[in-house]
Amino acid sequence: MKKLISLTVAVAMTLSMAACGSKTTETTAETTAAATETTATEAAETQAASETSETAGDAYTLVLVHGNNIGTPNDNWANYFKEAVESKSNGRITVEVYPANQMGSERELTEGVQVGTYDIQVTGLISSLSFIPALATLNMPFLFNGMSAEQIDQVLNQGDYYDLMQQEYAKSQFRLLGGFMQAATFRNITSNKEIHSVADLSGFKIRIVENAYSLAFWNGIGASPTPVTWNETYLALQQGVVEGQENPFDNIFLGNIQEVQKYLIISEHLLNVNHMIMNQEKFSSLPEADQALIEECATESRQKAAEEMGAMIEDYHQKLLDAGMTEIVLDDSVIAELKEDAKPVYEMIQSEVGDDLYNAIINAVDAAK
Repeated sequence: MKKLISLTVAVAMTLSMAACGSKTTETTAETTAAATETTATEAAETQAASETSETAGDAYTLVLVHGNNIGTPNDNWANYFKEAVESKSNGRITVEVYPANQMGSERELTEGVQVGTYDIQVTGLISSLSFIPALATLNMPFLFNGMSAEQIDQVLNQGDYYDLMQQEYAKSQFRLLGGFMQAATFRNITSNKEIHSVADLSGFKIRIVENAYSLAFWNGIGASPTPVTWNETYLALQQGVVEGQENPFDNIFLGNIQEVQKYLIISEHLLNVNHMIMNQEKFSSLPEADQALIEECATESRQKAAEEMGAMIEDYHQKLLDAGMTEIVLDDSVIAELKEDAKPVYEMIQSEVGDDLYNAIINAVDAAK
């Protein structure tokens, strides 16, 4: 009997030990699985954090160049952009600004951005025309005459024209950042004789920036356009090589044209537009988050600079009058006649840029008025 009881106890102990062993094995397996799952989760989180970091991008510097003097609207735009980018990126992206042609002439700077020597340039459109042929659409005389800054902004930055132009910029390895900047500021004429009519412009020797559209317009109205570099314009006016020139108020005043010209002729024949351009390859290489940040900062800084530009230009306007220039505002009937005479220039530009782009801006102007 005792043997039987002992045998029964032994079997029970054996079964109990086996059960405990099984439970230990299961617990160990569960612990191992849990640990493995935790490790996998941590690895996934680490990878996600890494990917987030890569999306944000590493720290880097963008080089921005321009040819304008310190304190001018384009210089302000460049510096507002720098402040915005560095602030919104928490200092991760640095923008170095080199103003006043420190890195070369306007053309050299544009070439530098195109090939990637520099990242960004702020400049007027005239110096960019040979790089981006579609900018001819902004060389149609009197296209924006009489329109407000808000109306013009609607045309340039808020519709099909902007989208089509962005494609045109890309063809030349540029990215248009933040849209076109203007404050309804125009190019006007200075002269040493009174000009009241189209007939008064007949044979008028006017200094112009050399491009095919400017030559076609001034020749078309019977004037005698003469290309002269800006640095030589003052002397050319002083010596009578040319009788007049055309520029926005700030250029006229800062170039001291009021010292050698008597009359300020308000013609508003061409809109004064500026743009911020970036090397397309550089822009495309940035993380999408950075691309969005840069576009946002370019737009915000453009709007801020444009607001100041309007007041600044009017200040220069008053300074010209205070310096003794006599202002002559061309009558609406004269403007209408000049615009009619400019039709061949419109046709010339349409044939070069194509119907889609031409119609986009013409229709946008009509809709905005």
